[in-house]
Amino acid sequence: MHNVNTLHNILQTTRGFAPFPTIADRAAWASRTSHPVARTILEVADSQADLPIPALPATLSLDFDRSGKQLPFEAQYFARRTRLNALVLAECLLNEGRYLQPIIDLVKALCDETTWSMGPRIRPDGPTELDIYAAGTGLFLAETDYLLGDLLPADLRACIRTACHDRLVHPYLGTTAFPAENPVSSVGIVAAALYLESDLTIQARVLSKALGKLPAYLDDFSAEKSKYGGASFWSIFHYAVLGHLVEARTAGQINMFDHPNMKEICRFLTCLELSPGEFVNFSDGARAYIKAAGICCWLGRRVGVPELVELGRRNLPLISPENIHSDSYQRGRFRPEFIFRTLLWADTQEAAPAKPPATVFHPGFQFLISRHDPTDPMGLVLAAKGGHNGEDQNHNDVGQFIIHYAGESFVVDPGARTYARDFSLEDRYEQLECRSRGHCVPVVNGREQAPGAEYGAKLVGQELSASGDRIELELAGAYSSHAGIESIHRRVSLIRIEPKGQIIVRDDFHFEDPPNLYESRVYTFAAVEQVSPGYLRLKGKHGVLAIRYDTHAAVLRMEELAPGETTPWSGTLYRLRFVQLAHKDSMILRFVPE
Repeated sequence: MHNVNTLHNILQTTRGFAPFPTIADRAAWASRTSHPVARTILEVADSQADLPIPALPATLSLDFDRSGKQLPFEAQYFARRTRLNALVLAECLLNEGRYLQPIIDLVKALCDETTWSMGPRIRPDGPTELDIYAAGTGLFLAETDYLLGDLLPADLRACIRTACHDRLVHPYLGTTAFPAENPVSSVGIVAAALYLESDLTIQARVLSKALGKLPAYLDDFSAEKSKYGGASFWSIFHYAVLGHLVEARTAGQINMFDHPNMKEICRFLTCLELSPGEFVNFSDGARAYIKAAGICCWLGRRVGVPELVELGRRNLPLISPENIHSDSYQRGRFRPEFIFRTLLWADTQEAAPAKPPATVFHPGFQFLISRHDPTDPMGLVLAAKGGHNGEDQNHNDVGQFIIHYAGESFVVDPGARTYARDFSLEDRYEQLECRSRGHCVPVVNGREQAPGAEYGAKLVGQELSASGDRIELELAGAYSSHAGIESIHRRVSLIRIEPKGQIIVRDDFHFEDPPNLYESRVYTFAAVEQVSPGYLRLKGKHGVLAIRYDTHAAVLRMEELAPGETTPWSGTLYRLRFVQLAHKDSMILRFVPE
């Protein structure tokens, strides 16, 4: 089905392509005007329709090249796209012509941008185009053209076609460097071809290239092979966008949802929910799926996973005007193609309470989620991982754990850093968020974990029972020989005792030569109170988590980290360093809700 000739024949016999109602379908759009997302979109559109177009002067590009600071450029870049998104959808909802002029101006501004890439902006050999941001811009412009049709001037529609062909489709067909196996990367280029290209041979070639590697991509989600690093599962949302477009264009002759791993992937997504609106965010994973509420509903129905539909319903109310106006939205975290699909796909039925399993365990990539009481959405939850340091969107985080209670994470993974010039594949491990010093994993003799798939954990045991869950990992293999560590046996356990459960993290370590410095780290955004020696209280918004440790063995050092321009957090991040000088010993941290 990925052969160019086969695809060409399919495209030839399935000329119709109507994946969504256009603005001319007034009944379809009128039926969405009472949708909760419609009210949010209209409020945002009205507040921004008459504002000047966000400026993208060359000085912002030059500043990025000179200083490596992407945020000033990023804020303006995404402000254009998120505003255009709201205006286009508002015009489709009302069809009054109120927003057409600012839409036309914004589309022209996007077509006139020097590059759509979010890579280094100005290069001697010309702009870099083929990245996920350029592809996303192509998808957005193609769907704007599709939705509004002849309401846009003919010369502007021609400009969209020329820009998408020259910047995306043509270079995509001529390069082998673009990661076509990832739907995050390829969906925008496939969409540009299907919506805008009249030549069926070009459409077939783009489809052949994009679809050819997707089976291998899905195979990697098996329990044995998974490269899970957070962002992999997030990209399943883009896979759904891509699969829907391909099915619509081929009249269902190409089915991208019959892969044997598909239901497992969708169920796993629902298991990542720690409490309503909060998710496991290892590596570059997202803490929230708010933007994908509509895709969850559609994908859950499409593949027959009702719990994913319920997840979408639970996230829908979180798409509020406050969120749309937030910094997260303005910096592109709410992707336009997701908001569009939420408006058309999100199920507005009342959501059923989450019914997660008490235990989720994947031995292939050494991943555990354990809940004290799965019927209590505010109950104690543990997420822990082993894996290796060559995973997809990797952080050096072998042995990382998250502790969630009362609707918030008390022990956290700081998350993915905002991409900037110094956050390339080569330099990412210079940044706190990617290096092991920025995670709740050991530091031995001042040495961190090393990057690469050869540095990882060994699963040495697990116990999964009604009374509790435990994962046992040998972590020494995540460190280079220079660390001088012979063994780190980490046991991470959730014990289901009344009233609220507890979590124990025990490290049994053995150095090659005595004595040596062993350090276990804990990161938290909660206010930290030292009640007495060996007793800390982490105070959150709705609960308190105590940490107990042996002061005869470990010395506590606490540090406060302030956010920077590219850090993924706001407020103060506290780093708790439990330090011990020994040759062969144990360090035990006990976490107890109060």
